[in-house]
Amino acid sequence: MGLLDDALDELAGDSTYRRAWYLFIIAFGVVAILVATFYKEIVSSYVGQYLLNQTQSIRSIVSFVNTSSPYFYATLPGIIFAKNSLTDIMDFVLMITIVFPIFVVVLNGGLVGFVSVYTLPIHGSSLAIFYFLAPHGVIEIPAFSLVASSMVLIFKRGPSKAYSVAFSMLVLSVLLLVVAALMESSVTILTGSFVQALTNATVGAMP
Repeated sequence: MGLLDDALDELAGDSTYRRAWYLFIIAFGVVAILVATFYKEIVSSYVGQYLLNQTQSIRSIVSFVNTSSPYFYATLPGIIFAKNSLTDIMDFVLMITIVFPIFVVVLNGGLVGFVSVYTLPIHGSSLAIFYFLAPHGVIEIPAFSLVASSMVLIFKRGPSKAYSVAFSMLVLSVLLLVVAALMESSVTILTGSFVQALTNATVGAMP
């Protein structure tokens, strides 16, 4: 538990780190909202095509798994966790570049905004999309931002100390991603599907 204690102590004791963490979470949300708001203008641009390619690559990963298999929902948390933890590890390794952690947060925020509108015809309503994102997102987004925020310590304490702190944050982040993956493959699917069915039924019942 030593590394977890170090991570929590850092969050509690370093206001600079804490502010950077909050800023990354806010930046994620702002980018997601902007991309969703200006989807029509973005979708035909280079940025839109890049986000579309990223979306399709994520779908292709899932397509390798037989969704009709009785083991699908048992393996789904592992698939989600593997993808997210790989991003986290890359964030940690390339933290020294300064640019990469920012890129990861902006990209993931952009993907959330893009996918929200892109999948609207499938889910039927923005409320359903919210419930397909929110339950695990409240854990996943802060978890991603933990490692990315460590980049500010490079300026404050130097690379060696920054990586030492970032490793403890990586451990905490990975544990949170385990929880988020379990949530995404269970609670998120159940609540999202329920709200989707409810809103579709309500729309269908309208004269």
